Amino acid sequence: MANLREKGAMDYTVVVVAEGNDPPGLAYIAPYAATSIAEHFMEAGRDVLIVYDDLTHHAAPIASFPSCSADRPDAKPSRRHLLHHSRMLERATHLCKELGNGSLTALPIIETEAQNISAYIPTNLISITDGQIYLSPSLFELGVLPAVDVGKSVSRVGGKAQRAAYRVVAGDLKLAYAQFENLRPLPGSAHGSMTTPARSSNMDAASAPASSNRSWPRWPCPHKSPSCWR
Repeated sequence: MANLREKGAMDYTVVVVAEGNDPPGLAYIAPYAATSIAEHFMEAGRDVLIVYDDLTHHAAPIASFPSCSADRPDAKPSRRHLLHHSRMLERATHLCKELGNGSLTALPIIETEAQNISAYIPTNLISITDGQIYLSPSLFELGVLPAVDVGKSVSRVGGKAQRAAYRVVAGDLKLAYAQFENLRPLPGSAHGSMTTPARSSNMDAASAPASSNRSWPRWPCPHKSPSCWR
């Protein structure tokens, strides 16, 4: 809240808060109320972004109210959470011109346990959304900011949402970085005995963006793309 006020974002932001000591019913209904508010602005022709922070905590009151689900009360928690979260997130849409041309984009946030993205809540959201950005605690401890894990971050939209220059650079760069991450834990990978010349070349090519990403400046696209190409 303080950051939003400092940046002047409260002039165009609505915040719906359910604190930890609030009754479970209030915690359950808060994201639905926020979605209804977002739909109001969408139907008025506005482009709206709604951020759910976070749906992991929203899963607890869902488990507390099995009768709220249209499924059987004895249904598995994974199915119950999938029903509620899918119905809420799939309200994000883009209206046609006849209905005002507004849009609603949903950005759900979840907290993983022990970096496990195969648990049922992360798995449910992955199956609903158009992709995910995974922030790695390990990369954060190494000073890589933003701590985005390239291997676990996926976009199902693909290159259609990227600039043409980004598409040219990103394909080879992502592959080189993935090879660098696979080779780095090996004994002798720091140009040691187990590293072949070909592997050393791949590591040298990928280590530059990996190290420079720790303090990556906010450059415009015409300057950032040539820098990635080097």
